[in-house]
Order: sequence, then structure tokens, then C-alpha cells
Amino acid sequence: MMLFSYCQLDMNKNEIIQMLDRWNFWNKPIDTGVPRNYYLKKIFQYISSPEIIALVGIRRAGKSTILQQILSQLLSLGVHSKNTLFIKLLC
Repeated sequence: MMLFSYCQLDMNKNEIIQMLDRWNFWNKPIDTGVPRNYYLKKIFQYISSPEIIALVGIRRAGKSTILQQILSQLLSLGVHSKNTLFIKLLC
């Protein structure tokens, strides 16, 4: 038996795009906080893997910040910002 939790969004397309624009590096740099180089180095070992990488931890541990730091590093390595997407799923 599998149980899923989901959030129902009552938003139009423009509202969704505006929200995603705030979270992503598409049109501006985003403050990524203090770099966690130890964890970034560990995660980047798997970044080109075809496997799905799950970053798990307790609430407010910095998972989103580390993901934004990974995106920032990918951009500095030449990945175009339009080829990235960061979505926060908060319910």
C-alpha cells in the first residue's frame, strides 16, 4: 500500500511562473547562504549519475540551501539558467 500526500494549488499559469521565477536563478542571482563545501563536494560526486539523488534530512536543516548552492555551482560551470528548475513543495 502506498500513501501519497499532495498539495492542491489553485493558481493560474502566470501566478505559478511568477512563483517559480522567485525561487530560480532565471533572471537574477539568488543568495545561497554560507557555502557548505564538504557536502557540496560529496554531492557533486554523484551529480552526473543517471540515478535519482535524494537529499533527506530534518526540517530546516538546509536541504533547500544546499540544492540552491548546487544550482549556483552548475551555473558557474556553464549550465544555462533556463536549463535549471528549483521547486519548493511545501504543504
